[in-house]
Amino acid sequence: MSANGAPLSRPAPAPPPPPLCPDKKNNTKNPPRSLGQNFLTDEATLARIVRASGVAPGDLVLEVGPGTGNLTRHLVGAGARVTAVEKDDALAERLPEAVPGLAALVRGDVLRVGLRGVVAGMMRGAGGGGAGAAAAVKIVANLPYNITKEFLLAALPLGGPGGARAAAAGAADGDGDGDGDDNELGSGVSEVTLMLEEDAARRLSDPKPGRPDYRAMSVLVHRWSRPQYLFRIPRDRYYPQPGVDGAMVRFRLVAPRDRPPLPFPRAGDAAERAHAALINAAFSERRKMMRNVLTSGLGRGGRAWGAPTRDPAVVAAALVDAGARDEARPQELSPAQFAAFHCALARRAAEARGAAGGGGGGDEDDDVDDAVARARDE
Repeated sequence: MSANGAPLSRPAPAPPPPPLCPDKKNNTKNPPRSLGQNFLTDEATLARIVRASGVAPGDLVLEVGPGTGNLTRHLVGAGARVTAVEKDDALAERLPEAVPGLAALVRGDVLRVGLRGVVAGMMRGAGGGGAGAAAAVKIVANLPYNITKEFLLAALPLGGPGGARAAAAGAADGDGDGDGDDNELGSGVSEVTLMLEEDAARRLSDPKPGRPDYRAMSVLVHRWSRPQYLFRIPRDRYYPQPGVDGAMVRFRLVAPRDRPPLPFPRAGDAAERAHAALINAAFSERRKMMRNVLTSGLGRGGRAWGAPTRDPAVVAAALVDAGARDEARPQELSPAQFAAFHCALARRAAEARGAAGGGGGGDEDDDVDDAVARARDE
């Protein structure tokens, strides 16, 4: 209380230090063009990103591309246990000094260091590998725009609780190599919050098929996650200034066992790679009907997606099974319909081989019925 009886107000917290820019004033080099680096320097935007990402005290956060540590300071200030992955050697060298509260630093290219292993190490260090532990990792990144697609393909399939049960599943996976190819439980990442190009952010956030800009990545993103467009970031908030505006998108990841089923004995990385191969093959000539493109010369890629066929009638029948037109083009199918189509195609291709004397299937019927039901319920 003050002398006149009025309550004393608490002093306002000290503001964070001004954002660092990679210029001569801060004794760092200018960003190399080859790395596509653009550093976010607006303090209000940095604070807004942390709020939008939902980072809370004690959260495990993997930051990709921390650069000069501008966003890292805010994440650490929010109480998160931050592990950073930085490719630029000069920036990585000075990051621990710029952000004293950094939990760990991984030096290297995020596309090469092995995201699954980094996440697993974070969870082990936090006790997330113990029985019943509920630790999960949130990924936050200001990526060079030119690696957005590759990063999303690597990060979005990692959804799921992870922890001890997932590790056990990986050790006992169906092919016996312990790499987790058949892991149905996921790898411990709950969500990914990224700064993307504005146009890409809006395109990837839109779930509706049939659009001119609906592509293979649209199908895969909405299979593996539930994206939400958050807000635009004007280009003048970056240094050096890029040629386009940015935007924040949060991807809430979907565990393997919660995705529409595929025609394989177990869910996991191997099944997802096969399904992605089918989707990419279908979109390789997006203006053509799927029954033609998947049975043309590109049909030889059918070995990668587990249902090789050269018969357009088989593909057409599988499309109808999935609730699509027999003359459908790939942009007409939702992610659930693509999964239902994959199941139906595997079954019908096996039946066709059986009718020709090559042995047939039928074990996939339950998966087909389940996938078709989920596709039609969307």
